[in-house]
Amino acid sequence: VELTGSKYLHGWMNCRFGANSSHPRHQLTARARQFSSFMFVIGKMSGPDTFEPQEAIIISNKDELFLPLLLEELPTAKAFKDAISSLSPEQRRFAEAFRAMQLSSSVFGLLTIQLKPQLEALLGLSPCSLTKEVRLSEDLLSLFIDYQIPSDLLSYDGPDDLEAKEKVAIVKKNAQNVLGMIEGLKEKEIKEQVAKADMAFEMKQAEYPPDPESITFGSAPVPAGTSSANSLSVMRAKRSARSAAVPPLAMARMAAGSCMPVPAPAMMGSAPVVLGSARAFQNNYDDAVAFDMCMEDEAPTAAERHTSSRSDSTSHLTSEHRQTNLVEAKLPTVTKGTDFTAIPKKLDRLYEEYDSDDALRATTIKVGECWNKKSQANLLSKMSESTINDQKEKSTMKAKAFDLLDALSRSGALPIACSELHVIVCSTYGFERSVVETVIRDNMNPIEKVETAFLLLNSTIRNIEPKMLLKDDAQVAKLSQTAPKMVTAGVADENDDDEAEANA
Repeated sequence: VELTGSKYLHGWMNCRFGANSSHPRHQLTARARQFSSFMFVIGKMSGPDTFEPQEAIIISNKDELFLPLLLEELPTAKAFKDAISSLSPEQRRFAEAFRAMQLSSSVFGLLTIQLKPQLEALLGLSPCSLTKEVRLSEDLLSLFIDYQIPSDLLSYDGPDDLEAKEKVAIVKKNAQNVLGMIEGLKEKEIKEQVAKADMAFEMKQAEYPPDPESITFGSAPVPAGTSSANSLSVMRAKRSARSAAVPPLAMARMAAGSCMPVPAPAMMGSAPVVLGSARAFQNNYDDAVAFDMCMEDEAPTAAERHTSSRSDSTSHLTSEHRQTNLVEAKLPTVTKGTDFTAIPKKLDRLYEEYDSDDALRATTIKVGECWNKKSQANLLSKMSESTINDQKEKSTMKAKAFDLLDALSRSGALPIACSELHVIVCSTYGFERSVVETVIRDNMNPIEKVETAFLLLNSTIRNIEPKMLLKDDAQVAKLSQTAPKMVTAGVADENDDDEAEANA
């Protein structure tokens, strides 16, 4: 699938105080507003222009997803060279190649795809045509996800000079026709199941005919001349008599005390329905109060979740530690051809040259196993929180998201223009002692160290000299005291030299 949307490069400078201290807990939060939805894909950059997805989920209708982030530090460049100095040349080359592979795979990626704009491009509609068509957007997503309907049956293929409303009306009519066909097939399947149940009952009665003298319905005995051919109608009369004998108040109490849906009394006399799945009850008894009461705390169905919005979806990073320990550099839009996997290698070399304390480490970001999700089954229910730690459930959500992505891209033929790819490169500045001990015993200012490290990270991402990022001459003078090598030497020029050397 080709992604032609915006690309952003972020730099994350994490701090750790204490040699044996663990990282503060970080989590990635993604949420969607009501009647909005987007696709959220997590992965890593496996090449200069290749994004490798690992997890995917569709977030819609006030869903809120919390993903724990696990940080793993790699050894510093100096520590790595000291560790391999005693190895043989073959072992050293293997270790260097393995470290280069680790650095390349440490680029974390987040991909968000807006569903409504991509639906408009897929169906041949004008931009913003589905902004207020909430029900149509919900039906279209349900058709693509639940039934995997081809887009050719729903898209507009007429002249381009038609008005936007008329195009939407044609797409809406196509969707209604497909939904009507699906409902007809459902009714046909229900009738077939009913016919099979009636036939099985009649065959059983013909094989084992009951004793006519011992059968009574209420207080009226069955005539002795009743044949097995009329046993089906007799059984229906029996069920009708039993349902009529139950008072309405008793039926209401039974419905309130049981999780099984109770149909209306008029339906009690119909032929038996095969209890093959709960979906048959849902289709037949949507108006039953007992069903709504029992299903209130269950997970929302796919049809309830899949609605979309262009700009009402958000995803952001949160952490439970002080904001002073987390600094971030953002680059508006990365030019085409930027090799994201080469940035950690550049940073590793620059850290070796400019980090005199040997404290800056490349860090990989991974997603934890236990996810938390807040969702709302319907508009009248409250938000419920659930835990997602089953790999089978995650695989199901990923398959559902990829099925929708396959439909939105026409199996890769249509580029995904309504996407945003956020690439995150993380580094950790590790202090050997706590904050107080670092200031008192080591006689070190941790704020200046972190500012210098962040300046080095930011200049590498933007590919400019560090002093060009400073506000005024006073900041340049301060940098010349804390890190004089960064002022006299140009980081951008050295990066360009590395690229020229690699090309040669």
